[in-house]
Order: sequence, then C-alpha cells, then structure tokens
Amino acid sequence: MEVIRIKSNKLILSLTKDDVAKYSVNKASGAEKLKESYSRIITDAKIDTSFLSGAFVQIFDFQDGGCEMFVTKISEDNDPDLYEKSGSYIYKFSNINSFIAACHAYEQRKGTDAKIYIQREKRNFYILMEQDLPYLKEFGGQKCDCFPIEYLIEHCKSLNTDAIKRIAALA
Repeated sequence: MEVIRIKSNKLILSLTKDDVAKYSVNKASGAEKLKESYSRIITDAKIDTSFLSGAFVQIFDFQDGGCEMFVTKISEDNDPDLYEKSGSYIYKFSNINSFIAACHAYEQRKGTDAKIYIQREKRNFYILMEQDLPYLKEFGGQKCDCFPIEYLIEHCKSLNTDAIKRIAALA
C-alpha cells in the first residue's frame, strides 16, 4: 500500500491486488463493510485518525485488481452550512421535467429549507433537505440513503437558496 498526502486534508491510498484482498475492499459489499475496510486501512497505515470521521472517499478500481482511494477529510471549515445538517435527506432526479415538477410540489407544500445541487456532466439534479419528503418519489426522485453530502459539495454546483422557488415557477 502506498500513501500519498496531497494536502493536509487530502490523500491518495494506492492498494495492490493483495491489499484489496487483505482489507476486503469491495464496492459491491455495501457501505458498512467499506467503512470497516477503510477504518482498518487508515489504522494500519498509521494515518491521522481524523480521517476516520467526516471523510469523503472515492474508490477507483484498477484492471489488475488493485485500486486507488481518493480521500478528502471534510471539516466544518469546508462548508459549515451543510455540516449542521447531519440528519439530511437527498433526492436525485435524472429528468429535468420531473425535477421541475418536484420543485413545484415542494413549494406548494411549503417544505423545509432545502438546497439544490446540479451535476451538469451527468445531468442529475439533487434536493438536499432536513426533512424526509417521500412524495418526491412520485416525481421520479430517488432517495439517496447512502449518499454522502460531501459528494454534492465536491462534484456538484450549489444553487442559490431561493432556487426551488424559482424552479417551481417554471412548472
């Protein structure tokens, strides 16, 4: 295993095929098993334990069976607005019309404060909120149960706080 520190809050862990087997790094095994594997890797590599909580990890598999793990330690300094929302719910929409309709329904029902994120290259739209609103599934929204907020921060564009209201007006 090779550890490359990029910044004080970013590292790359390069694992061989043997390392992957030793730590049971398998994306198909689910989030909990991956967390256990990640924890063992951090401990064995003697990396600062602050990387164990509040870290966003991306795993890229190699053809030879190894992988690289890109780790970003998230702190309140990165985006304090989001970190106060530990009980957050995220809904993903892949269709712009469904997303607009969901925003309209959300605005009509006076949902709690929410943030909108857009992932342009994949054409996905996300609503991040403090309250679970299952009716968003009626509009094609997929509830992202194991989806890290950190992913939204790093890979998506955040819109203004009144975005839902403005998007709802398009319906």
